[in-house]
Amino acid sequence: MTNSTLPNGTEAISPDEVPAEIPAPLPGAQELRGINAAIAAGRTPDRNDIEAIRRLRPSGGMSEAEIVQLIEALHSADSATAQFAWTRISDLIRYRSWNEKTDWNFQAPDREWLIKNWLPAGRIGLLTGEGEKGKSLLALQLAAKMACGGGHWLGRVGTTESEPVAAGTVVFSNWEDEADEARRRLNWIENADRAAGQTTSLAKRVDENLRYLEMAQAGPVWTADGLSFIGRQLRDYCEEHDARLLVLDPLINAYGATENANEEAAHFMADWGGWAQEATCTVLLCHHPSKTDKKEGADHGFRGASAFSAEARFHWQLTDKKENDGPAITVLKRRKGNYADPKASKEIYLDKSKKTHWIWRVAGDQPQQQTNNTLDHQENDDYDEIG
Repeated sequence: MTNSTLPNGTEAISPDEVPAEIPAPLPGAQELRGINAAIAAGRTPDRNDIEAIRRLRPSGGMSEAEIVQLIEALHSADSATAQFAWTRISDLIRYRSWNEKTDWNFQAPDREWLIKNWLPAGRIGLLTGEGEKGKSLLALQLAAKMACGGGHWLGRVGTTESEPVAAGTVVFSNWEDEADEARRRLNWIENADRAAGQTTSLAKRVDENLRYLEMAQAGPVWTADGLSFIGRQLRDYCEEHDARLLVLDPLINAYGATENANEEAAHFMADWGGWAQEATCTVLLCHHPSKTDKKEGADHGFRGASAFSAEARFHWQLTDKKENDGPAITVLKRRKGNYADPKASKEIYLDKSKKTHWIWRVAGDQPQQQTNNTLDHQENDDYDEIG
């Protein structure tokens, strides 16, 4: 028997090692890790992850080691071990698709408003009106004023002033206009503020509290299958930045399901309305009227399913109103306000001034405050602006 020798220089080379087979993760491990990470980051867990562990999610964080141990125990062949693991997970995870209330003391806190009687906090509603009427500009003025720290978002004329809006971060998602168009309109607002004596630039006052998202290529936030991936991302984004107002402009692009199907529209409104309450972030939907019927008061005043308005907690309409022989005047009408004081005014008369670069402002002459039925409105370019 002859001894084989290795070539010079190869004595220290070990044979190729065969890598150990990496076991596939047990079912539920990846999903529970995803849920744990979302909870720790303050985000809403993915629905598919929740479904993977029977529609449950952690109310608090868990270590990676505990996650692995619990999942392994849950898949144990020993029934007692698996039952103990599930009991432990159930203690940590108490998620329902609904909120339960059994302790009734009837001392609920006062309702929170972004604009008293007009814009409730943490609710969903509509802003409707004909195309090119100025809905997007009106919504952007609202967003800018909130981002600047709140105040009378439509300014004032003499003793007439608009209701103040609360301060807060706003996410303005737009499927039609790019950020450059928003800059042009914000420049109009800045010019109006400067004319009123404001010396601090709008950019500094807004800072990062106004977040404008170009959504044209992102796709809808809702499809026939429910909340889309983009919708989940948008919700996470709003929660990450503690947004108090989310604008979806226009609804026709944000909503990817059948717009005339009441059942689908109701599901959309209920789901987004539920998230608005959970996140304390009001959702404002900018929506167009029907192409075939634009008459004031006809049908429900907008295109698509009536469920959009039926499920909304508030509904604003930007339209024109004409009384007797007076000129037509633009009015922001509260067509619906579930939580508003029944005695509160339901109309805000608006005007534009050339000096304010055509920014919406509350009209100096408010017909609903007159003692007679005659509309005596004159264009007033000398606004007492509030920056």
